[in-house]
Amino acid sequence: IRAKGFSLLKYMFNTSKVINVDAQNETSKRGKQLLWDIGNNKYQISQAFGNTIEILDIKPDTVYFAFDVLSSKKVPIKLINDINYAIGFDVINELKLSQDSVKIIGSKRHLDTVKVIKTKMVTLDNVNTDISEQVTFVNSSSDIEIIPKTLELKGVVKRFTEGKLSLPVKLINAPIGKKVNFFPKSIDLIYYVDVERFKNVKPEDFTVVCDFSKFNNASQNNLELQVTKASSLVKSTRLTQNRIEFIISD
Repeated sequence: IRAKGFSLLKYMFNTSKVINVDAQNETSKRGKQLLWDIGNNKYQISQAFGNTIEILDIKPDTVYFAFDVLSSKKVPIKLINDINYAIGFDVINELKLSQDSVKIIGSKRHLDTVKVIKTKMVTLDNVNTDISEQVTFVNSSSDIEIIPKTLELKGVVKRFTEGKLSLPVKLINAPIGKKVNFFPKSIDLIYYVDVERFKNVKPEDFTVVCDFSKFNNASQNNLELQVTKASSLVKSTRLTQNRIEFIISD
């Protein structure tokens, strides 16, 4: 370039200029690159510098832009949270996001590396009322757009308590032609349920089984118990004893 000294002085502190390139009309395509011929667009550079600067020569004579075709896909969301409930309180069922997946947009080579989108950490403490929070996402790549930008996290929070039921143990897949004597015949089950539905929990809503298909050692004399059926009202269950002892005879 050629200019008077004072015209050049400002470029000692700011050496960059922004030039907008019309990719559709001012470039040509070569493979996965767009080529912008500077000679054919020299007037844009002259306008950027103004009349006080004369452009003598430009190197390189071509600018290359890498490009890719945009693609999109849906990916599942993983909720990241650290939520602590007040003593005696818990969420009914599970926390729910307003949708279970998001749409991501970007080049196919970037999208192929994304299997799940994580939320930013949701931190709540001493929760004793219903949850309603806006959550955003962790986006590790500026080349990928996530739609929507936010989702709503909801949860119904109630006071919870524990209950106890004595349930019979049911034998299944017992050896044919053999007599199985086992102990104990019944087992205590502890269940965790919200106070409002406590009275609706019934023993017939649960089944505890001992499955003899897992018996594979002649010297074995105990088997694990399983809760194969549980009330849809309860959040969790546990047995006070996880195994029974047995004797097999002819």
